[in-house]
Amino acid sequence: MKAQSVEALETAVEYLDNISRALPSIIEDYREQNISTVSEKMINLSDGLRWLYDVAKLTKDYHSLDEDEMLGCYTEIVDAMEMKDYILISDLIEYELLPLVEGWRASLSESVKNLTTN
Repeated sequence: MKAQSVEALETAVEYLDNISRALPSIIEDYREQNISTVSEKMINLSDGLRWLYDVAKLTKDYHSLDEDEMLGCYTEIVDAMEMKDYILISDLIEYELLPLVEGWRASLSESVKNLTTN
């Protein structure tokens, strides 16, 4: 189980790197109201965040992340999307999701490092 968890966490770190690079483009698209452009990006982001949440729950013995924090942020973004409040969406992504993603990336990277050296 440990080897599978390490592999899942390594993949999660890679995915978090990708999210960190993609989020500024999504933020800009929402601020410029390029809704047709950002829609597909948000579907991919949503799927990825769901996967990330599942990985965090399955590997909780190996890190100290709060999966519900990610779920709460995701829920706020979905609520803003339902209201079509594009400025709120961009603000939530920039000021809540992006710092959360960066914190998770750092924390999971440290967990992988500890797991592979012990």
